[in-house]
Amino acid sequence: MVAGLETEVVKGATALLGNVAMIIAELSLNNAYEGSSFAEKLLVFEQANFPLYEIIEMQARGRFGRVTMMDGVFLPRGQSVLNDSQE
Repeated sequence: MVAGLETEVVKGATALLGNVAMIIAELSLNNAYEGSSFAEKLLVFEQANFPLYEIIEMQARGRFGRVTMMDGVFLPRGQSVLNDSQE
């Protein structure tokens, strides 16, 4: 668990990312942790050729039920977990 330091991990792992098939990351929409904003995290993953592929869970917190956290699946650019007939 890296709690808000996802961008630093991705930036530091560039030599290893060629061997990575999927990244699942919890993303804060309201900067619950110190570190990068949601938009900055998406950009860093995108620049590392791991664009957001799917949102697999959203968590609502607070009295207004606003979504504050989500789990995102990031795949190498051009990759899919589905075959062409399933997309």
